[in-house]
Parts: sequence; C-alpha cells; structure tokens
Amino acid sequence: MEIIFLGTGDAFSKQYGQTNTLLRFNDTNLLIDCGTTCCSSLYQLGIPLADIQNVFVSHLHADHIGGLEELALQNKYIFRKKIDLYVAESLLHDLWEYSLRGGLEYTNDDSVTLDYYFNLHPVSSTQGSFVIAGVSFDIIPTLHVRDMKSFGLYFHRVFYSDDVVFNESLLYQMAKKSDIIIHDCTFKENPVHTYYESLLTLPLELRQKMYLIHYNDKSEAMRARMPGYGMHCAEKHMCLRVHESGDGTLKVLAGSLAHK
Repeated sequence: MEIIFLGTGDAFSKQYGQTNTLLRFNDTNLLIDCGTTCCSSLYQLGIPLADIQNVFVSHLHADHIGGLEELALQNKYIFRKKIDLYVAESLLHDLWEYSLRGGLEYTNDDSVTLDYYFNLHPVSSTQGSFVIAGVSFDIIPTLHVRDMKSFGLYFHRVFYSDDVVFNESLLYQMAKKSDIIIHDCTFKENPVHTYYESLLTLPLELRQKMYLIHYNDKSEAMRARMPGYGMHCAEKHMCLRVHESGDGTLKVLAGSLAHK
C-alpha cells in the first residue's frame, strides 16, 4: 500500500495544502477527503483526476469536502463515470443538503441528487466498516467540534485520526492494533485540534508510530523538533510505502515523493 499525503496543512494552509490523503493498493485507490486544494495537488503530482476510484468523507468542513463538487462534475460530464463515495450515514443528509446541493442539484436535464454523481455507500456511524479490493476499513467516531459528526479510519494496521482533539484513551486503544498512527497536530493551541504538547504526554513507544498532519503554516522550526520527541512529520507529497513483514507488522519506506 502507498499512503500519499496530498497536503498536510490546516484548513488555511498556503504552504502545505489542506490535509487530504490518497491510498493506492491492489490496483485501486481511496481518497481520504477532498478539500479545496485536493484537485490541484493531484494535478501537481501528475495523478489524473480520472484515476480516482473511491472517496471517503471524514466530516463536513470545506478543507475536507470543498473539492467534491469539482470531482463530481468532472467525473459526470468529462470522464463519463461515477465513482464510489463512502460516508457515515449520519453525515449523508447534511453533505448534500448543506454542502453540495447548491452547486450540483440543477442540470440541463433535471433536478438531481447526490447519487446522480456518485455510487453512494452509507456506512454505519457506530460500528461501520467497508471493504475495497480486499482491504477492510473501519470508521472510528472521533471528537473534533462539539456536536459535529467526525470520523477517522482504521485499515491495514494504520490508524488515521483525521481532525481530532486529543483523546488519550482512543490513542491507547488504537495503538494496540496499529503500527502507524497518522494524527492531527497543531503547533498553536486550538480547542478543536490536538496541540503537540498533549502528544508529548504519551509514551515514546506510542509516539514513534506517529506521522503528524494538519499543522499550521510557518511551522518549520517546530516540525524540525518533532523527531527529537520520536515523532515524524508527514510532508506534502510524501509517499509512505508500507508492506507487511514476516512477523505481521508493517514496515515503512518513507520520505520519497509520490509519482503517478
């Protein structure tokens, strides 16, 4: 499996792009979120938009769904296909009614709904999972903003937190079965994200599994300090190539730039 960081910055990042990630595996792929900088990041990497086959939506902030309208329109009218959209049942109504409907409902033929553009796969919001090309994905309810539904993903011994406040018990729970933890981190205190100092309270063994995402611009000095604490900072356009070793754990080849 390849884990390609299309962007690793926060919602307002101009340096690093918004945090969206592409997984490539078993001759298919899964886009984890499609924010407003996602399509341009794919273009910069030479990855055609037409190649995207599956999308997962973690929550409804624009840095995670702001590119879905372009993805929908290009696939429908230029590439002439529908891709598979995986989304928690509790998000599906609001994704259409409050986020995408204004730009996608009206066509020259008729008024349409979300399934005009995507093959919809609603997933249970509590113990939901889905399978793509033999790989199982579990959606993990998380806390990001009070009363806002949000979800991480667990797959292939990887926990991907997406946007989340610090949750020590969840991290210990996921660390028991994860060799890689891709986790929210901000270097400025923020009540709806994980401040880096909170991560420093975790044991070194757990921190060494971490690749940090969703950090703020102009954070080069802070990011350079993270290896000293045992943590990695994911970088825009970095590709982690992971494979299972003989003992069942994941081995990582990291740091290379992604390519088509």
